[in-house]
Amino acid sequence: MLYTAFSLNGPWEMAYSENAFSGVQNPWTEGFLIPEAVPGYWEDMTEQFALAPFFGLLRANREYGLQRYPMAGTAPDMALPNIVGAFYYHRSFTCEEIQEGAQLYFGGVQNRVSVWLNETYLGTHEGYSTPFAMEIPADCLKCGENALVLAVSNTPLEGYEGETVSGLTSRAANLYTGGITGDVELRVYQSPLRDAVVQIAQDCSRVGVQVQAVEAGSYEWTVYDGTTVCKSGSSTGDFSFDTEGLAFWSPENPKLYTLELVCSGGSLRKQFGIRRLVAEGVQLRLNGKPYYLRGACEHCYFPETVHPNHDSLFYRD
Repeated sequence: MLYTAFSLNGPWEMAYSENAFSGVQNPWTEGFLIPEAVPGYWEDMTEQFALAPFFGLLRANREYGLQRYPMAGTAPDMALPNIVGAFYYHRSFTCEEIQEGAQLYFGGVQNRVSVWLNETYLGTHEGYSTPFAMEIPADCLKCGENALVLAVSNTPLEGYEGETVSGLTSRAANLYTGGITGDVELRVYQSPLRDAVVQIAQDCSRVGVQVQAVEAGSYEWTVYDGTTVCKSGSSTGDFSFDTEGLAFWSPENPKLYTLELVCSGGSLRKQFGIRRLVAEGVQLRLNGKPYYLRGACEHCYFPETVHPNHDSLFYRD
């Protein structure tokens, strides 16, 4: 295993501000304990918020209004009365010994989060749904009790050509749901390796591997087809290899290989397929050949929860 994970899910103290947070100064003063704060969408936590002193201060989306029919022209996107602004999260955790090579991992935050650990500002991340991690600087973690503060805002994000980014996981087109929507973990690594990105050349002739590590080092790499070794080598940084003898991936033949990186103290395994989908005018090409895609588009429709359910049992059922 590349790292040991310590869950920071569950109860956190929380405080509320009607304004989105910006800045680098730790905003925490005091808050109210919310038993099921992480992970959680704010709209699903109103019963817990009802007991908090900030409940009467919660501000709803100003774009919300009752739709009245019939209406002339094109019907607008439906806005919902979701909570807007910022929530500040605070919790403590204990380290039995000082850990080097650690990260704070977030399974998803909507839409902006700033992070402080023991009063040290770790940075700000913007985005929604996609997991990310923040490296913890040396000497930031303490042996004993550590204090973690998060400032989460459901701020509208600016995307391509100034258009607003919402994503299909939002509750409405006008302002968005908010919250820490995935797991939060302290990850302690036994090696400098963090991740590897596998990229296929446009003509599918080579595979490029970008190695993500916190310090330079040497490692051995191997490509497996099941237990059979297909390619191997050693490197001290990014590398590539040819695809000779490897089968291309397609929906009809979804062939996958495993890349393993091994260095002092740990290893990393990634599955990948030899495939490249590119657009040429109005035509799509998969692995250099014209390909036509068809299927249903349901736009992430969840009538009971509105947002996607994060319980794996929901999808298994």
